[in-house]
Amino acid sequence: MFFGLSQRYFIFVSLVAILIFAPSGHAYNITAYLSIDGGYIGEVTGNVVGGYKRGCAYAGQVNLGLEFRSDSICNKKWSGAKFRVSIQGTHGTIPSENLIGDVQGVSNIAIGNHPVFLRHLFYSQEVGPVRFILGLQDINDEYDHLDASADFLNGSWGISPLFANVFDIPSYPNTSLAIDFKWNITPIWVWQMAAYDTPYPLDKRENPYNVNWNFTMDKGFQFATEFHCTPTFKRELNGAYKLGASYHLANDSVTETKQHRWGIYANIEQVVYNTKFHTVNVFAKGGYIPKLGQVVSFAHSGIGVTLQGIFSKHKRDMVGLGITSTMHTLDKVKHETVIEITYKYTLLECFYIQPDIQYVINPSLSSESISNALVLMLRLGLAF
Repeated sequence: MFFGLSQRYFIFVSLVAILIFAPSGHAYNITAYLSIDGGYIGEVTGNVVGGYKRGCAYAGQVNLGLEFRSDSICNKKWSGAKFRVSIQGTHGTIPSENLIGDVQGVSNIAIGNHPVFLRHLFYSQEVGPVRFILGLQDINDEYDHLDASADFLNGSWGISPLFANVFDIPSYPNTSLAIDFKWNITPIWVWQMAAYDTPYPLDKRENPYNVNWNFTMDKGFQFATEFHCTPTFKRELNGAYKLGASYHLANDSVTETKQHRWGIYANIEQVVYNTKFHTVNVFAKGGYIPKLGQVVSFAHSGIGVTLQGIFSKHKRDMVGLGITSTMHTLDKVKHETVIEITYKYTLLECFYIQPDIQYVINPSLSSESISNALVLMLRLGLAF
């Protein structure tokens, strides 16, 4: 069976596919309605000062996806449909756990050695201004997502660490079954909502392939909703303004009562300068969860700026500065703040190199005091 393949064999097969299709720089169309995409990301992380200890770590991630679109078949009588399946495999060390001791995660791909697991398996259908998705999904694909911060390496620029650490959120690597509804009210106003099954079990060692799905109130359900506005001003100054909320309902096996948790978030991204050769984008995000029982994190915020077109006239490179902070209820550590500077250069549309510097203030993975850490990273990516 496919899920019984060894890690080395899966990575080898994936890399062969990537090397074959990567020169195109985009998803490879097998037919007019079927395409394959994938890539490999590898990164070296070095903790130079502070944290748990000095040292280096390597992490890698393989991605392969297959997508079917209905628009080009059946004489377009069946349009707006999409079916997607994707798998991932990871290997290497988690630097935040072994070297640094931070909660937010200096790497957004490092999760340890997991040979192969199912990431997506869903059906999507658009009917006029309405779209729904049914199947295995990642909540961060649709909610609490910022395009402007997607190239940063720290995990907090994806799903907020509040929701990830408190809600057992269905996001990488623990996606879950869900139904998502989206309504394009106007060309710039959108409302969407979704219900997710809480991933079970969360420990990848117990559910290594992400095919163990079990609907029970003991682990609960996650509900999310979001309004967003995407205006475009003069000179293609595009923006996105989002306001969302998340609610988790589950049974508490200790008190034999229902457990309710909720949180809100807001995201903003705006292009403030745009020419043929340069683009400047500013962004900010924030989230809040009421302190409940032993919950540690209760607020998160981040702000940043990116500039495309530093050395390349075709906007192939990007430099970014981001500051992200998580507030805590711990006595010794009230906050963890990360300052990140990153630079990404894309070659041949399919390969990129990305050096990155992060300074972690008050790493708070442990209740004990951990000294500030200076982290140097180098990421290489190959994609199609």
